[in-house]
Amino acid sequence: MMLPRTGPLNHRHFAILLGLSALAVLPFVVIHLHERHQTMFVLALTSTLLLLALLFWVVRWRTVAAPAVVLACGISTMILLQVWEQGTPGTFWAYPLVLVFYLLFAPRPAIICNVAFFLLLAAVAIRVMPMEIYIRLLITLTIVSAFACIFARTVERGIADLDRLTQIDPLTGAWNRRHLRNRMPETVNWLARDNVPCSLVALDIDGFKEINDVHGHARGDEIIVRLSNLVQERIRERDLLVRYGGDEFLLILQNTRETNALHLVEELRRTIAAMPHDDGLQVTISAGVAELVYGETVTSWMARADDALLHAKRAGRNRVVASSSLPNATAPKHADAGH
Repeated sequence: MMLPRTGPLNHRHFAILLGLSALAVLPFVVIHLHERHQTMFVLALTSTLLLLALLFWVVRWRTVAAPAVVLACGISTMILLQVWEQGTPGTFWAYPLVLVFYLLFAPRPAIICNVAFFLLLAAVAIRVMPMEIYIRLLITLTIVSAFACIFARTVERGIADLDRLTQIDPLTGAWNRRHLRNRMPETVNWLARDNVPCSLVALDIDGFKEINDVHGHARGDEIIVRLSNLVQERIRERDLLVRYGGDEFLLILQNTRETNALHLVEELRRTIAAMPHDDGLQVTISAGVAELVYGETVTSWMARADDALLHAKRAGRNRVVASSSLPNATAPKHADAGH
C-alpha cells in the first residue's frame, strides 16, 4: 500500500506529539473508571494504549508515515465512538484532530482525511445532539478546518520556495551543486528505466584565474553571467545547467547522443570565442563530453566528462573533447545491448 506523503513532523516531533497526547488522555481513564462509565473507560484506555504503542513504534524504528495513518484512523474512530456515547462533550476532541491531520500529512491527503472525518462526524452527531448545537459544531469545525488548510498550504509553498532558492546559484540563476546531488541519481536511472541516451558536458573558462587577477573579480563575474545566459538560451527546458563551482559548469543534456552534444557545445565554443568585449578581452572555453554508459555510476560518469575536459585543457584549450575519443574509452551501450 502506498502511504500518503507526510507533513512537517519528523519522527522526534511525532514522538513528542504522541507522548503529550497520551498524557492528555490518561486522566480520563481515571475519571471514567472512578465514575464507573464502562464504555468511556474502555475508549479512553484504548486510546491511551494506542498512543503509547505508536510512541514505541516511532521511537524504535524512527518512522512517521505508517504510524501517522494508524493514528489518524484509530483516533478518528475513537472520537466518533465517544461522540456517539457522550454527545456534545465528545465533539471537543474533533478540533485538535483537525489540526493534527495537517501535521501528519501533506495538505492534499490531510484535506481528504479532514473531509472524510467531517462527514462521518456529521452523520453521527446529528443523531445525538440538539440541532442548535449541531449547526454550531459544523460551522465552527468548518472554520477551523479552512484556516488549518490555508495555513498548511502557505507553509508548504514557503518551504518549496525556500528549498528551490537553496538549489539556485545566486550569481547566474543556474542550478547549484546541491541540486546536482539531488538530481543526478535520477538522471543516471533514465537510461536503465527508459533506455534514453543522456550526455554530460563539463566546461569552464580558459585562464579564468588570470582574468580575475588582471581585470578584477567583478569583471570575472560578468563573464560567468554572460556565459551562463548564453548557454541557457541555447539549451532546451528539460536540460540542466549547473554551476559546479567558480567558472566550471556542468550541462546535462537529456535524450542526446554524444555526437549531438559535441555539435551543440562546439557551436557554443565558437560563439563565445567570437564574442566581442569592450576591453578587448579574449574569452574562450574548453569542454569535455561524456554520454552515459548503461549501468555506470554518477561518479564514473562525472569522472569521464571531467577527464575529457582535462584533455581539452592539455591539448591547448579552446576546444571540445569527447570521452569516447580518449584512450581506453568505454563506448556507450544501452539496455537492448545487455550489460
